[in-house]
Amino acid sequence: MTVAPDIPGSEHEDAQSRGGRPESFKGYPERYIVPILLGILVTAFLYLVSQYNFALYHTTVEFTTIAISLAIFLLVWNSRKIIDNNYLIFIGVTFVFIAILDFLHTLVYQGVGIFPDSGGALSTRFWIAARYMQAITLLAAPLFIRRNLRLDLVAIVYLLADIIIVASIFIFNIFPATYIGGIGLTPFKIVSEYVISLILIVAIVILYRNRASFDGQVLNNLIIAIFLTIAAEFTFTEYASFTDIFSLLGHVFRLVSYYFFYRAIIEVGQKKPYNLLYRNLTESEKKYRALSDLSPDAILVVQDGIIRYANESGLRMSGVPSLEKLVGRKLQDFVHGDDQEFSTTRIEAVQNDQEIAPLRELRISVGGGIIPVEATGGPITWVGKNAVQVVIRDITQRKQAADELVLKNRLLNSANEDLNRLNRELIAAHLALQQNLEALTLREEELSKALAEKEVLLSEVHHRVKNNLTAFISLLSLEGSTEDTPAGKILKQDLQNRARSMALIHETLYRTHSYNEVDMGIYLETLLEQIACSLSTTRPVKTIIHAHGVMLDIPRATPAGLIINELVTNSFKYAFPDSFNSPVLENDPHAITIALTRNAGEYLLTVQDNGVGLPPGFDITKTKTLGLKLVNFLAKHQLQAKVEVASRNGTEFAFRFKE
Repeated sequence: MTVAPDIPGSEHEDAQSRGGRPESFKGYPERYIVPILLGILVTAFLYLVSQYNFALYHTTVEFTTIAISLAIFLLVWNSRKIIDNNYLIFIGVTFVFIAILDFLHTLVYQGVGIFPDSGGALSTRFWIAARYMQAITLLAAPLFIRRNLRLDLVAIVYLLADIIIVASIFIFNIFPATYIGGIGLTPFKIVSEYVISLILIVAIVILYRNRASFDGQVLNNLIIAIFLTIAAEFTFTEYASFTDIFSLLGHVFRLVSYYFFYRAIIEVGQKKPYNLLYRNLTESEKKYRALSDLSPDAILVVQDGIIRYANESGLRMSGVPSLEKLVGRKLQDFVHGDDQEFSTTRIEAVQNDQEIAPLRELRISVGGGIIPVEATGGPITWVGKNAVQVVIRDITQRKQAADELVLKNRLLNSANEDLNRLNRELIAAHLALQQNLEALTLREEELSKALAEKEVLLSEVHHRVKNNLTAFISLLSLEGSTEDTPAGKILKQDLQNRARSMALIHETLYRTHSYNEVDMGIYLETLLEQIACSLSTTRPVKTIIHAHGVMLDIPRATPAGLIINELVTNSFKYAFPDSFNSPVLENDPHAITIALTRNAGEYLLTVQDNGVGLPPGFDITKTKTLGLKLVNFLAKHQLQAKVEVASRNGTEFAFRFKE
C-alpha cells in the first residue's frame, strides 16, 4: 500500500513561517526560571571551588564538557541511521575527537600533578588546538546539510588530526608557543583566540542561512552555544594568570555553551525526537508532490469521492487553472455519464477494501469534450485517512494512432498504385531540373560577365575622373595675366593641391582595384609626398603617417583628404618660420604627424605639428582664412565630425566621426 504524507500538522505552517515567535521562546521567562536559578547556583558553587583549588575547578569544568561531548557522540552514533540532519551527525561524531584534546589539556594543566608542571605551556597549546578544531568543525558542518556524509572518512581525518597535534606538542615540539612563564600569553595565542572567534561568527551566519533545515528550538540552542563559545574565547585573551577572574569567566562561558549544545542535541532530541530526528519528514508532502509532478500521467488523490490533490498533469488534464480550484470538487464531475457508476463503485471498493483496481478504459469530460483514458487506483493514506490514488493516462493519441493505422492500411494499396505514376513524374521532374540547372549555369556565366564589365566600367570611371582632375591641375599651371600677383599664385597652388588630393582618391581606388573604400595609409603617403614637393621650406620637415590598413568610403575619404591637405599645407607654410627656435626642437626635427585610427565604431583623425603653434584665442569657427573655413565646413557638414583644436608644443587638430 502506498503511504502518502501522514504528518501531524503537515497542513499547517509552523510558527516561524507565519512570522510568529519561535516555539523555543514561548513562555519566556517562565520556562527558563528554573534553569537560570540552577545556573546561578552552579556558578556560585564553581566559584567557591575555584577559590579553594583552581586546578580542581578547572578539572571539574573540563571533565563536564568532555562528558557532554561523549554523551552527544553516543546519542548521535546510535541514532545516525534515523537522524535526517547531517549537520547534527557531523558535530556529534567530531566532538568526541575534540574531547580527546580537551582531555589532554586537562591532564597537563598546572596543579593537576599527573605530568610534570610545564607552567601552562602545554595546556594552552592543547587548548588552542582543540578550539581551532571546534571552530573549523562548526564552520564546515553546514556544508553537509545537503551532501552525503561518510562517517568513516570523517573519523579517519579527525583521528589523524588528533595524532598530528599530539605529536607536534609532545614529540616534535613544533607547535607554536602559546604561554611563556613570567611573560604570559604569546601573541600567537591571543591572535588565535580572535581568529577562532571570527571563524565562529562566520559559522553562525552560515548556520542561520540554513535555518530551514532545523527545528526552531534546535537552531536557537546551537546559535546560543556558539555565541557563548565566542564569549569564552574573548575572555581567554585577557587573563594574566591561570587563576584570575578572566580565566574563571572563560571556563564558565565554556561550560554553559556545552550545556546549550547538550540542549540542542540530547535534551531536545529526547523530548522532541520528531523535530530533531525526523525534521525533514515535514517536507515529505512536498517531496511527494515533486515526485508526482514528474509523472506524465495524471495523479489524483481522492477521498470519499472528493479530489484532495492533483499533480501538474492532472491539472492540465482537468482544465482547471489551479490546484486550489480543483481540490474539493467531486471526481464524478469529470467522468463521462456512462462510466460514472462503474468508477464510483471501484473507487469506494479500493478505499474500503484497500485493494488495487485493475487497469480500465474510461472516458472523461473536459471542456465539453471527451477524452479516452486508462485509469487504475490504489489505496493510500492521506492525512491519516484512507484514500485512493488514481493514476490516469490519456490514450487519445494511442486511439488516434490505432484509427490512423487502419486508415493507413487502406491507403497503402492506393499508395502502391500511385508509386509507378510518381516514379514517372520523378523522372520527368529530374529532366526538368537538369534543364533548369543548365539554364542557371548559363545565367550565372552571364552575371559573372556583367559583373566583370561593371568592374571595368568603374575602373574606367575612376581613371577618367583622375585624368579630368589632372587636366584641371594642368590648366591651373598655365600662366595667365591674372596670376602674376603673389596672391594669385598662392591661390593657384592651393587649388592645384586640393585638386590633387581629390584626384589621388580615384588614383588610389584605380591602383588597388577596390572601388568602394580607400586605403588611407597608401593614400596619405602619396598625398604628403605631393604636398612636400609642391611647397619649399627653408628647414627640413619630417612627415609621419599612422593610418596603415584603415579604410574609408569615398564620401568620407574625399573630405578627409581635403582637410588633411589644408592643414598640412598650413603647417608647411606657417608652422616653422625662420625665427622659430623652440627649445623643444633643439634635438628633434620639425615634424608633421597624421594619424587615423578606428575604435569601437568611431574614427579619430589627428593632424599635428611641433611648430610655432596657434595665436592666443584661436577659434576655428570664427577664422577668416579660406583654408580653415573649408576645413571647418568639411568637418561639420561632410564628416559630421567633432573638431578639437589644441596648441601645446605645436598645433593639433582632432576630428572624431562615427563609422
